[in-house]
Amino acid sequence: MNRRIFLTQSAIAAGSAATTNVVAGTGSDELDVYRDSIKSLDNVTAIQCSDGNWNHDAYMHGMANGLLLAQSFFKEVGQLEFKEMRGRYLSDIDLPEDTKEHS
Repeated sequence: MNRRIFLTQSAIAAGSAATTNVVAGTGSDELDVYRDSIKSLDNVTAIQCSDGNWNHDAYMHGMANGLLLAQSFFKEVGQLEFKEMRGRYLSDIDLPEDTKEHS
């Protein structure tokens, strides 16, 4: 499975757990739904912004910054600090021949 697809699916699965509970009827209050959604957004943002995810390639970089922007709509973040790439993406780094079989 492609690393990008795996990481995205993992983030979606981790972030949707609270929302699944609400849909199942365990949280009937709209405020609970809102709080659970924010927790889900926080969770997927933390995963996506971790080293090795956000700086893997340009797509993952943009995904992280998009989630940070979405988070700013729901929270007072003060000065929004996007992830800024310095140097090369991890996917652009040439691996030694003996490690390519294991990646």
